[in-house]
Amino acid sequence: MTPISNADEDSSSARYNDAHTWARNTIERCNGLLKSRFRCCQRSRQLHYSPEKAGLILNACAVLHNICIHYNVRHFPIEELEEDIAWGPISHDNCTNSLRDKEVALRNSLIMTRF
Repeated sequence: MTPISNADEDSSSARYNDAHTWARNTIERCNGLLKSRFRCCQRSRQLHYSPEKAGLILNACAVLHNICIHYNVRHFPIEELEEDIAWGPISHDNCTNSLRDKEVALRNSLIMTRF
């Protein structure tokens, strides 16, 4: 999902953009926390697995992190060697036109029904 550029204020698109920004910030903070606790989540130690397996590993890291919180295990952050957050516009270079059209239609449907 991507934000809508030039959305009118107080429109459903603007509310979608606000929700998108809030969700992305939450996800980025979560990713940063997991990267600071588990080396396997850092960019320099990329997960060289299928997206499904990488998702399972990240889920396991989140569960282990919650267990650490529950049992008051101290958090010793690992220094991040390189900055890997790309805050620029999201590229759609790898998308075909038909795939991009489907994505936009899905996003618009979501905005119309939820925002």
